[in-house]
Amino acid sequence: MSGRGGRGSHSGKPIGTTKRTVDVEDGFKTPKRQKKDIEEPSASESSPNARKDAAAADRDHRRQQALAELVAVTLEDAQADAELNEDAEERCVESADDLEVFLRALLDPGFFKPPPSPIDISAVIAVLRLSHKFEVQRLFRRALSHLDSMFPVHLEAFQDRLDAAEEDKPLNLALTVIRAASEVGATWILPTAYYSIARKNAEYPSDLLLPDEDQLRLTAQIHALRATVSSYEFMRFIPSPPCVQPTRCAETISEGHEELEARRRIKDDMDPLVSWAFDHTYGELCQDCRLVGEEGYKGAQDSFWDTLPGILRLPDWTKLKQTRRKMMLYDTVDDGTT
Repeated sequence: MSGRGGRGSHSGKPIGTTKRTVDVEDGFKTPKRQKKDIEEPSASESSPNARKDAAAADRDHRRQQALAELVAVTLEDAQADAELNEDAEERCVESADDLEVFLRALLDPGFFKPPPSPIDISAVIAVLRLSHKFEVQRLFRRALSHLDSMFPVHLEAFQDRLDAAEEDKPLNLALTVIRAASEVGATWILPTAYYSIARKNAEYPSDLLLPDEDQLRLTAQIHALRATVSSYEFMRFIPSPPCVQPTRCAETISEGHEELEARRRIKDDMDPLVSWAFDHTYGELCQDCRLVGEEGYKGAQDSFWDTLPGILRLPDWTKLKQTRRKMMLYDTVDDGTT
């Protein structure tokens, strides 16, 4: 089968790699204006600083034009490749969709706003990958900021995300985040992204996982199960003097023990970091027993959170936060707010 320029069937090269010459730095050459169209600049416009600023703005504008042309050409090639090769059609169309999202983010200021403005996570991933590829730092950092808000590096912020979630994200969506973050080096996203997979029970479909990903998921699940067990160790100390309702507190703990035994069989999803689990299960404890339980439960959560990166063979949280500050251009010392 012949196609454009005699390319025939798909050659196997990456989508959108047809060689086109586009000067991204200089952009398109501006047509020469007639002398009569040129007006004398004002005194302020002719100052060195004004001319320098105007030249910089013009370069940025022309570079954006050229980049938009480059993306449009790549999009055209991706669509043409899909038409030439039916086997690659689905893959090419998805790539074309990503390119369209990126082009819109590049040219439409109202489309890809920074958080907390809502945006579909698939659009975030598309912009993240392509802004990294085309070196558009403004969009790259904005995409990172969206992922950062979804997968934070502080336990309390992550618990807020878990509490507010109306329903679990599909496994393939979490995998897309993991692969995109790994691709661009955003390693601080990975602990909580993997946790979102590990909290699924063992019967949850895993056929989309690559071998290494499946191994990490199983490892994280084992540790999540252990952390769930550890978070309930406070039960051994309740009723705790001076308990004012030892019978009722003992019954509440017994009910919680039955739930723990069920979790040991991994029938339910593992979620040792969720903040509302204590109130949900042990809300009828007296004040003194409740205080003992809350402190024990929170201590177990903090311990699991601190070890989560190491479970996944990642650097510790301190180093991950350093990577985060560097990639997102944070210059301040991490005080828990960045």
